[in-house]
Amino acid sequence: MTHRVYLPHISNQQPGLKDLFGKHGIQFGFAVSSGSFKNQTTKQLIVQHANIVTTEVALKMEYTQPQRGVWDFSEGDAIVAAAHELGIDVHGHTLSWHMQNPDWLVKGGFTRDQLADILREHVRAVSYHYRYKTISFDTANEAYIKPDGGVFAGPWQPLGEDYVTISFQCALAKKPPMYNSFWPHPDMEHPKALDLLDKEWADGIGIQLHLWDGSYQKTLAHTETFLKQIRARGSWCRFSEISVRAVNEQSRAVVYRAITKLAIKYEDIVKGVIVWGVTDKGAWRENSTLFDNAGKPKPACAAVCEELRK
Repeated sequence: MTHRVYLPHISNQQPGLKDLFGKHGIQFGFAVSSGSFKNQTTKQLIVQHANIVTTEVALKMEYTQPQRGVWDFSEGDAIVAAAHELGIDVHGHTLSWHMQNPDWLVKGGFTRDQLADILREHVRAVSYHYRYKTISFDTANEAYIKPDGGVFAGPWQPLGEDYVTISFQCALAKKPPMYNSFWPHPDMEHPKALDLLDKEWADGIGIQLHLWDGSYQKTLAHTETFLKQIRARGSWCRFSEISVRAVNEQSRAVVYRAITKLAIKYEDIVKGVIVWGVTDKGAWRENSTLFDNAGKPKPACAAVCEELRK
């Protein structure tokens, strides 16, 4: 049986990915900027397909605190306003990370105590500002990515484990705090993420899936083990960042189908699926999304739809 691939225009007769995933209790969406809502092509894709969006870079520190003590929430607020006007939920990303920090922090030569105070102030300010505007927040992002499972924190490195502790203990968001996990060292990072659930610091886990067609099976096998461990704790997760690099579109479709199958298999705990970019144009990774530069659905989009209709 063949299935029609729905073109990216608004029609009440054509269900979007949010509707197909919704039958499994899963939200679907994209990582966005405020410009995603200003461009007609990407806005139409968001309206048709998404019921949740993630702030791709807007809430990272180099944007929210470009100078010490000087706050700029304009980009994040624009995303929230545009999304809420369309009835779309917003997930906040991220309160702390080792990258995309302002020069004044990176080059400041601060002491450990000074860094701790800066982190506390930053996490409190951003989480407080968005406490009623997001449905959840990445409180810490990719913290445990050293091969030995140790904290990798960039300019926050002198804080060690306290980098994560401060991030969670100072977050004032009223909605679920999450840890957004990376994937190169699952045997090291996943136990640390699970420990955050056990401590009841994190309410849920974001699972990044920036995949390659040549190695995706191993990564998804690790992911399934992780999902079983999250389920055993009575917790939940999102596939928080998805992109797929592949030798061709057919190979990319195979990987996206596998991701979709895994989400459905664990639909009781996978509460969201987020593709990292609306279209290939401007996406973080070239040719890695479900829609091409012109906003047309790619074979990967057809594969996802077919899997969801089974």
